[in-house]
Amino acid sequence: MGNIRWLKKDEQLLKKKVRNNNAKIKRLMDKNYNIDMLPEKLSLKTEREKAKQGTRKQFKEQVKLVDEVLKRGSEDIAVKSDRGLSIPKFKFNQIEIKRKAINRERKKEKLKYEKEHPTDRNKPLGGTVGDYRDMNVNKLKPKVFNWEHMSKKDFQMFNRTLYEYGESKNEKDEKYRANFYKAMENHLSEEQFSNLKKILDLVPTDKLINKYFTDINMGIKFAYEPLEQQAIYEESIDSWNSVVMEGGY
Repeated sequence: MGNIRWLKKDEQLLKKKVRNNNAKIKRLMDKNYNIDMLPEKLSLKTEREKAKQGTRKQFKEQVKLVDEVLKRGSEDIAVKSDRGLSIPKFKFNQIEIKRKAINRERKKEKLKYEKEHPTDRNKPLGGTVGDYRDMNVNKLKPKVFNWEHMSKKDFQMFNRTLYEYGESKNEKDEKYRANFYKAMENHLSEEQFSNLKKILDLVPTDKLINKYFTDINMGIKFAYEPLEQQAIYEESIDSWNSVVMEGGY
C-alpha cells in the first residue's frame, strides 16, 4: 500500500485525464501523425494502481505527465538533435519532469549516506562517508539529458534509464538486489557466487544498499586475473558474514 488516501475526486480526475489523453491520441492518428511520436495510450486500471501505490506528490506528478500531452500544440516538434532526432514538446517536457524527480531523489540519497560513518568490513572508520572520495555514494550523480547529440537509438537507450522514476520502494529494492546479484555473478566463478549469494540472501535489502554506499569493501569490484578474483571473493565473504553475524539474521 502507498501513502496516498484515495479520494473520489482523485478517481474522477484520473478518469478525465486518461480519457482525454487517449482521445487526443485518436485525433492525432486520424491526422496521420507520426506513429513513432505518439503519446503513450493509458489504461485507467494501470494508472489507478500506480497512483494508489505511491504518494500524493507522485500522483500530482503522474497527472502532470498527462497534462504535458494535453497542452495545445504539445505534439509539435520541440527539439531536433544534430543527428536527426526529433522530439515532440510533450515528450521533451515529460522527460524533464522525470529526470528532475530522479535527480532530487539521488541528491537526497547521496546527502543521507554522506553523513553516515563509513566502515571497513563492518568495522567503524573515522569521519563520515563524505570524507572518502572512492566511496560508491559518489556514483549517485545527476542524470543529464544530452538530446542535442542523440540518435534515435541513443534516445531509446536513455529512455530505458528512466525506469527508476515512479517506482515503489519494493520495486526499487527488488531491482537493486537483482542488479547487485547480477554484477557479482558476472565477475565471480559459479561456486564463488553461489557461496556469496547464500550469505547475501540473509541480509535485508535496506542493509544491503546501506553497506554498498557506506562500507569500503562491500561494493562491486572487478578482477583482472584469478588471484585477484580470489582475494576479492574472500574479502566479500568476510565482509558480508560480519554483517550477518552482527545483525543476527
